[in-house]
Amino acid sequence: MNDTMARILRRVEKPARYVDGEWNVIRKDWETADVRMAFCFPDVYEVGMSHLGLQILYHVVNRRRDALMERSFAPWPDMERELRAAGFYLYTLESRRPLKDFDIVAFTLQYELTYTNVLNMLALGGIPPLARERGEDAPLVVAGGPCAFNPEPLADFIDCFVLGEGEEVVHEILDLYLTGRQKGWGKARVLLELARRVPGVYVPGLYRVEYGPDGGVVAVRPLAPGVPERVVRRVLPDLDAAPYPLKPLVPNLTPVHDRIMLEIFRGCGRGCRFCQAGFTYRPVREKNLARLVAQAEALVRQTGHEEISLTSLSSADYSHIVPLVSELGARYGPARINVSLPSLRVDSFSVDLARAAQGVRRTTLTFAPEAGTQRLRDTINKGVTEEDLIAAVDAAFAAGWTAVKLYFMIGLPTETTEDLDGIVDLTRTVLERGRRAGVPPARLRVTVSVSSFVPKPHTPFQWEPQEPLEVLREKQDYLRRRLRDRRIEFHWHDAEMSFLEAVLARGDRRLGRVIYSAWRAGCRFDGWQEHFRPDLWRRAFAEAGLSPERYAHRRYAHGDVLPWDHLDTGVSRRYLEREHARALAGRTTPDCRFEDCTGCGLCPALGLRVALAEGARASGGEGRHAPARTGPGRRYRLRLTKTGPAAYLGHLDFARVVAQAARRAGLPLAYSHGFNPRPRLAFAAPLAVGVTSEAEYCDLELEEPVPPGSLAASLNANLPEGITVTAAGVVPGNRPSLMSQADRALYRATPPGSVAWPPEALEAAVRNLLAAEEVKVVRAGKKGPREVNLRPRIFELSVGHAGGPPALLMVLGVGELGAVRPEEVLEALGRGAGLDLDPPAWDLHRAEVYDRRGQPLMAGAAGVTSF
Repeated sequence: MNDTMARILRRVEKPARYVDGEWNVIRKDWETADVRMAFCFPDVYEVGMSHLGLQILYHVVNRRRDALMERSFAPWPDMERELRAAGFYLYTLESRRPLKDFDIVAFTLQYELTYTNVLNMLALGGIPPLARERGEDAPLVVAGGPCAFNPEPLADFIDCFVLGEGEEVVHEILDLYLTGRQKGWGKARVLLELARRVPGVYVPGLYRVEYGPDGGVVAVRPLAPGVPERVVRRVLPDLDAAPYPLKPLVPNLTPVHDRIMLEIFRGCGRGCRFCQAGFTYRPVREKNLARLVAQAEALVRQTGHEEISLTSLSSADYSHIVPLVSELGARYGPARINVSLPSLRVDSFSVDLARAAQGVRRTTLTFAPEAGTQRLRDTINKGVTEEDLIAAVDAAFAAGWTAVKLYFMIGLPTETTEDLDGIVDLTRTVLERGRRAGVPPARLRVTVSVSSFVPKPHTPFQWEPQEPLEVLREKQDYLRRRLRDRRIEFHWHDAEMSFLEAVLARGDRRLGRVIYSAWRAGCRFDGWQEHFRPDLWRRAFAEAGLSPERYAHRRYAHGDVLPWDHLDTGVSRRYLEREHARALAGRTTPDCRFEDCTGCGLCPALGLRVALAEGARASGGEGRHAPARTGPGRRYRLRLTKTGPAAYLGHLDFARVVAQAARRAGLPLAYSHGFNPRPRLAFAAPLAVGVTSEAEYCDLELEEPVPPGSLAASLNANLPEGITVTAAGVVPGNRPSLMSQADRALYRATPPGSVAWPPEALEAAVRNLLAAEEVKVVRAGKKGPREVNLRPRIFELSVGHAGGPPALLMVLGVGELGAVRPEEVLEALGRGAGLDLDPPAWDLHRAEVYDRRGQPLMAGAAGVTSF
C-alpha cells in the first residue's frame, strides 16, 4: 500500500489530512489490544481536529491498557476517487488499517448535513452502510453527539447511539463488549445487553415505530423485555473529576481552530429557546479555578499553541472569569500567548473582558443579538436589550476596535417585517456609534451574518415549523437590499441547506431511505456549499415518496407524539411546553444559575445540580452585570422553622422568602458572579409541601462578618409567620457544601386525631418492616412506574408515646444518596400489616437533619447561637 499511497497523496489536495505523525499522537500495539476502536469524524481533518470531544475520547480510551482508539476523517472527493480507483479501504491514520478491521467504529454526529458522509465512510471502510446487511464479523457501529438526540433518520445504519456525554459511558460500552466476547455473545446479544445495562445507549433495532393515518409517528415501543421505554442521556456530574487531555494531539495541518481548548464549564442556564445545546448540555457545571490554571499550564507546555481558548457555550458567564483571564494573561502574556473567549455576552463587561484577555493580539469582536427587536428577543428568551448592544459596541470602539460582527437569525417564530427592519436599524445604529467614536471611515466595518431558524428537538421551539423556503429567501433579499453600504458586509446561510437541516433534524426513520438514495446518487459534504446538491436530494425524496416540506414545515401540537419523544434529555416535556407558551406570550425566563430554579426538571430527574466553581473571588470587572466584590464572603449556617402557613410554601418559594428577608434586613449578602447576580444561599434537603419542620437548614454568605446572634435577630425581625431562625453559626471555609452533607432526617408522623390504631399493631408493623431485607414501593417516573427498595435508607423507625396518640419516629435518607419520603414508609407499613393507614392524612414534621455520621447539620458550624 505504501508506494501506491505515496503517489495518491501527491495527487490530492491537502495530503496531510490523510497521515498522522502529529505531536502527542498515540500508536498502540494492535496485537496486544483486546478491543480496538476507530473514532470517525464525518468531515475533513481540519474540522475534526478542532473538535474537543475527539481529543477527550482519544485520551480516555487510550489510557486503558486493554483498548486502543485511532482516528479517521471523511476523505475529500479527490481522495475518495483515488481510494476507489486503487481499491483501497478508508483507513485510520495511526495504523492505516481499514475501518472494517476494528471491533467498534464510532461516529460523532455534530451536524445533520454530514449524514451522507457517515454512509460514505462506512462503505469506503469496507463496512456495509445498512445495519441489516452487516454480519457477525462486521464492527459494532456506534454514534453520538448532538444529532443523536434525534437519531431516527440514521436508525437503518447505526447499531446503537449514545445520548449525552461520553467520558464514562465509553468505558461501559467497551467493558460490556469484552464481556460479550468472553461469553461468546453474538452482536444481537451485545446490543440487547447494551440497551438493558448501559444507561444512555439507544439501540434502534430494539424499538418498533408506529405511524398514524396521516404519516406521523404515534408510538415508539421497545421490542424486548428490559429495554427501556425512554433512554435517558448521560451527564457527568463533576467536571473537575472528569478526565481531560493534557497532552492533546497537535495537528500538523492547520485546523479550523488552531488553539488550546481549555474547557471551563459545560451547560448553559440562559435558556435561549432556539438553542438545542442550551437544553441538552444542562446543567451548568464549572471547573475549579485552580484546576483550570493548572490545566492551562500543562496544555501550554504540551502543545506550543499561541492561543488559549476558554471553551464553553458562554465563556463570560464563568463564575471566576475575571481572575482566570487575569491569571492567564499575567502568566502567558509575556510569552505572547493570547487568551480568547469564543462566546461573548452582548454587554460592555464582555468587551472589557475581551480587552483584558486579548492583550497580545486582537480578534474581531462578535455579538449575537439574534433578533432585531426587543419583542422578538424576549420571544426567544435572548436576555439582551438594545442598550446592552449599544453599550457593548461603544466600549468596543472606545477600546480601539474598528470592526464588529453581528449575528442574527431570521424565520424565528412570530417574526414580522418590523423585526427585519430592526436588524437594519440596529446595524445602522452600530455604524453611527462607530462614527461618533471617531473610527476612521475607511476602517469602520460592521459584518452582519444571518442564518435561518431551524427548529431543533428538545427545545421549546420543537413544535414550531420552519418558514417556507421562498419566504426565507424573500427575507434574505429584503435584508440584502436594505443593508447596501460599503461599510457593511452582509452574509447569509443558504436557505436550502437550512431547509434540509430542518428536515433531517425533525425526521423519522423513513428518511433513512432518502439518505441512502441521496448517498448512492453522489451526495457528499452537504454542509459545504460547493458540494451541496439539492437537486439530488429532491430526487431522493421523490423516489422514497416522501415530502420534505412535511417534515420542515409541520406545526406540531403539544399533544402530538414527536419522533424523538422516547429519548430523554432530562428536561421535562412540561417545561418545554411551558417555555413554548411563554415564548408566544413574549415572556422571558431567567437564568437558572442566578435566579430561583426555573423548574426544567433536569436536576431532580438525573440527581444533579448546578455546580459553580469554587475559588477566590476577584473584582468581577466593571458594568452593571459584574458588581464589585470586596473579597471572599463568610458562610453562615441557619436553622429555621417552617410551620403554620409557611409549611405550604414549596422549596423554591421558601428559599426566595428567606432571601427577601435577608435583603429587607440590610444584611451584606454575597452575590454570585455573572449576568444576573443572586444572593449566595444554599438549602439542604427540600421538604415536601405541607410538612412542617423545625430543622430547615440554609447556608448563606455575607461580604462582611456579622455576629451570629445579630444575624439571626435581624432575619427574625423580617421573616414572615411560620419561619424563625432558631440557631445560627459560622461555617469554616473548608466545609463541604450544605447539600452534600445532608444525609438523613428525623421525622415525626402523627396519625389523624379522629382515628387511632392500636399501638401494638403499629409496633408489630414496625418490627416486621425493620426485619425485612427489602421494602419496596412503586414510584411514578418519566419511564413509567418503577419499584424502589427503601430499606437501605430507612435508618430508624419506632413508635413513640408522648401523652397522646402513638406517633411514628423515622430517620430516613435525604440528599445525594437517595431520599425516602415519610408517606412511602407509612404506605409500606400499612401494606405489610394489612392496615389502611391513609398516609396523606398524617401530620408529618421534620425534627432534624443529619450528616452521614449522624451529627446534626448545625454541628458543622462554629460559634452557634440558639434561640
